[in-house]
Amino acid sequence: MQIRVWGARGSYISPQKSYALYGGNTTCLELTHQNGNRLILDAGSGIIPFGRKVAMEEDENREYHLLLTHTHIDHLQGFPFFLPIHLRKTKIIIHCGRWDVTAVSKTFERLFATQYSPIKTIDNLSADITFSEMDELSTYNVNGFDVTPVRTQHTTDTFAYLIKDNSQTSFGFITDHEIDDPIINNRLIESFSGCNLVFHDGQLDTHEYFDQKGWGHSTVEKAVRNGLDMSVAHFGLFHHSPDHQDTVIDSMKRDILSDYNETMKISFVAEGQLFEV
Repeated sequence: MQIRVWGARGSYISPQKSYALYGGNTTCLELTHQNGNRLILDAGSGIIPFGRKVAMEEDENREYHLLLTHTHIDHLQGFPFFLPIHLRKTKIIIHCGRWDVTAVSKTFERLFATQYSPIKTIDNLSADITFSEMDELSTYNVNGFDVTPVRTQHTTDTFAYLIKDNSQTSFGFITDHEIDDPIINNRLIESFSGCNLVFHDGQLDTHEYFDQKGWGHSTVEKAVRNGLDMSVAHFGLFHHSPDHQDTVIDSMKRDILSDYNETMKISFVAEGQLFEV
C-alpha cells in the first residue's frame, strides 16, 4: 500500500512561503492498493492538485472512492474544485461513518448553493455522486481496501479509519481527535494496535491546548504517547496547525525525536511525501 500526502494542514489553508516545507493544503491523502485501486481520504484543499493530476488520465469510465472523516470545512473545502466532478462518465462514491448520511449529503449539496458557487446545485455536476455509510467497528470492502471506522473525540461526529490491503499491511488515519475521554481513546488504541503506519492529529503544543481545550485536537506529546501505547511501527504527526510555520514544526520535531525516536519511528508528515507500508 502507498500513501501519498496531498494536504497535511489543519483548520485552514496556509499558502505563505514559511509553510512550504510541510505544506499549506488541508487534509487529503491518496492511497494506492497493491492491485492499483485508489482510495481518497478527505477532500481538503489538497484534493484540488490531486484532481488536476487524475483528470489527465485517459480512462473514460472513472470511479473515485472518497473516505470522509467528518464535515468540517477544512476536510471538504476542496471538493467544489475537484476537477473529476465536472467529467462525464465519472462516478464518485463518498463513504462516511454512520452518523446521519442525509446530513452529510445535505452538507455537500450546500457547497454548491448559489450563495457559495456558480454551479448553483450539485445536480448540475457532470459526475454521478452517491453516498454510502458505515457502522463503527464494522469492516467494509471499499474499492478493494478493508476499511473499519472508529469514532474519535471531536466537536462533531468524526471517524478515524483502519485500512488494510490484501497483504494485511495496515494504515491508521486518526485526524481531529482530542485525547481527553479515556473510553473513546482506549477504543482507538485497541483498534489501531500494531499498525504498520498511523497518521495522528498533532495540531497543538501543550501551551496552545490550554486555550483550545474542547476544540477536538491533540497535543503532539499526547499523540506520541498514543502511538507508543498502540505499538505502531511508524507514527506520523499530522493535521499541523496553521499557526505553526516550518520553523515551529522543525523545533517541535527536534524536541520529540530527541525524546522518543529510539522507541518508535516518528515522522512529521509533509505535503508531497510518499509512504510505503
